[in-house]
Amino acid sequence: MMNTVVNQNKADLASYVLIPCLSAGMGCVLKGAISGLLFAEMTGRTPLVYWHRNCKYLMGDAPQYHNAFLDYFESVCDCSLDELFGRVHSTYPEGVRQQDLHEVLDESHRTIRDNEKHFKNVQSDQARKAELLIFPARLQMKQLMKLIPEGHELYGCSMEEVSSWISSKYLKVQSGLRERVDHFWKAQLGSKKNVITVHVRRGDKYQESIMPSLSRYKEQVDRYFRNHPDAGFYLATDSSKVVDYFKKHYGDRAVTAPAIRFDGRQAVHKSGADGLQIGNEIVFDVECLSRGDHFVGFDESSVYFWVSNMTELGQKGRFTHMSVRSGIKEIISNRQSFKRAVKLQWKRVFGN
Repeated sequence: MMNTVVNQNKADLASYVLIPCLSAGMGCVLKGAISGLLFAEMTGRTPLVYWHRNCKYLMGDAPQYHNAFLDYFESVCDCSLDELFGRVHSTYPEGVRQQDLHEVLDESHRTIRDNEKHFKNVQSDQARKAELLIFPARLQMKQLMKLIPEGHELYGCSMEEVSSWISSKYLKVQSGLRERVDHFWKAQLGSKKNVITVHVRRGDKYQESIMPSLSRYKEQVDRYFRNHPDAGFYLATDSSKVVDYFKKHYGDRAVTAPAIRFDGRQAVHKSGADGLQIGNEIVFDVECLSRGDHFVGFDESSVYFWVSNMTELGQKGRFTHMSVRSGIKEIISNRQSFKRAVKLQWKRVFGN
């Protein structure tokens, strides 16, 4: 394998790419950032990940150009946003100034469904020649993997492998957050030789997925406990009902961290609670989920992908992981899930 970066469509001048924030859960936002960072890697641009406009994890009283990415992760750029706009003389889209940036990002967010158009635009001659390229709010990783040239060490790799490689280079959790996790883990689970970690997504996820019942997760915990009778158990969830369920079955053995949770179908990141608090709680939970020996989650949640492929320990394969699955019981018991299942099956069979 080659160890040097092979740049395709490399810009003519010292150049940058500004990677904005998608208005979504943090797992989805991070997957978008990874896509932008892959583009930077393949085009030789210096990336600046900028989370402000549309970011759900911004502190309530944030200054106009505060970058929330830096509240959770170390900088990937050698300059700030102010310094960046002071350095460049050309942009794509053309003529973007710092005072216009948020309007440009709003427009990008309104047109996130125009994937093919945006993908072609960022490869255009005009884009290539610009010193600063404003990356679209969302481009699919599968599209950007087409830019990986034959001979590059990522050529032919899976999406998971590419995401791990990019994350290992660019995605570093802020040291203060890591230290808090270290202290908590040592106090709560440090004495355990084996630990199972479980993430249960609830909130508004029912709108896009057929949700596995809690008994599916419990089956995996029970199986792990049979093999490791003295094991510890860390639980991360956005639902207070989920905490109650596992506390009922396992008592204080089910360890949780303090976090904002709801007992209904409300998404925490859409609740209006302070974005910085929510963001810190999510990153804290994800770091804890990666500290165990076996991770159980739901692979239709972006947190599952994040823990398994984008955390430092996930990149190194330090734990095993598996996803629970919904069954006939969940489909039949939920009218909306049943309709969704019928539509999915129809598309598989008839293609429309």
